Amino acid sequence: IDQHLTKLLEESVVKKKIRVPSTIVKTRKDGTTQVNDKPSSVLTQIHPSYINWEKQSVVQDFKRSVCRVWADLKFDRTAASAYMEEKYVLPDGTNVSIGADRFVSPEFLVDPNIDAAYFKRFYSKKEWEASSILSKALPFMIRDSIQGSHVDLRKELAQQILLVGGGSLLPGTIERLGKELGEILPPALKSRFLAPGKSQRLYSAWTGGSVLASLGSFQQMWLSKAEYEEHGARSLLLSRCTM
Repeated sequence: IDQHLTKLLEESVVKKKIRVPSTIVKTRKDGTTQVNDKPSSVLTQIHPSYINWEKQSVVQDFKRSVCRVWADLKFDRTAASAYMEEKYVLPDGTNVSIGADRFVSPEFLVDPNIDAAYFKRFYSKKEWEASSILSKALPFMIRDSIQGSHVDLRKELAQQILLVGGGSLLPGTIERLGKELGEILPPALKSRFLAPGKSQRLYSAWTGGSVLASLGSFQQMWLSKAEYEEHGARSLLLSRCTM
């Protein structure tokens, strides 16, 4: 989603022929700021990782501000175009407007077929050919997970689907997933979603990781830098993660 949104933002800026000024903001000791115009060559001295981090921050805020998941089972671009465009102000003050495309990026969660050629870029040829494109959609991943468990557990699992992560905060996500699962799950299985508060959903992976890392039994699973450099990732995975 984020990479698709980055592409949309960049295309919007190029289409409007917006020239982003090169400026450096300095904060004085007294708290006031000074803005100096600098040649664009100065930007080449900034490490790419920092630029990418800043881009990611903008895209994350853009996603939370204007994107939403299409409510109906089948995305309709014509109907989506009828919605009023949403405006977003970039950090430099540039205004960008986005219409139907604010529904397109989140649609990758539930229906990658909306732009299969773009979605395909994130998989190797072997991974892509190993399964259908729909199997990579969130509703089908949930279904396959439930159906792959013991038959006696499926009903309980369907009733306890936990939604976490930044993507789960998009408006309409729960409603759309409920409709999608209603179409592909057996009639006997009724889905129910558990969605914690916003901050909990956003940082659940970090919270879970910190809890796991704090367990005494987990300490023996740590990998040292020396081990990694001596044996390599593959060898360590085979020796530590065998079933």
